[in-house]
Amino acid sequence: MKPTDFSIYLTQFLSDYLSGQKNVSPNTIRSYRDTFKLLLRYFKEQERIPPEKITMSCINQVSVTSFLDWLETERGCAVTTRNLRLTAIHSFFRYAQAESPESLFHFQKVIAIPVKR
Repeated sequence: MKPTDFSIYLTQFLSDYLSGQKNVSPNTIRSYRDTFKLLLRYFKEQERIPPEKITMSCINQVSVTSFLDWLETERGCAVTTRNLRLTAIHSFFRYAQAESPESLFHFQKVIAIPVKR
């Protein structure tokens, strides 16, 4: 099976970028990893897209907003947890836009999702 662009970017983001270039703590890496585990679960259960079929085009402003709503309503997460998950997604998309400038506009729509007050 050919890897998707999402799987390639996510692996590089979690394995190389965060620890090597951004020098974030292991706790931050685990928190970001947990965010994407939840996102994968959301896509599998709610969007009916298995993890191996998720592409960057699947993860758009609408789907991320729906994911954040799902965290609050279905999982009972607080707004602070929702915002923490959004921070991880924002960071990932900032990384992706540097790696794939041809998709800059798509990525900026996701980055523009505001935190909730």
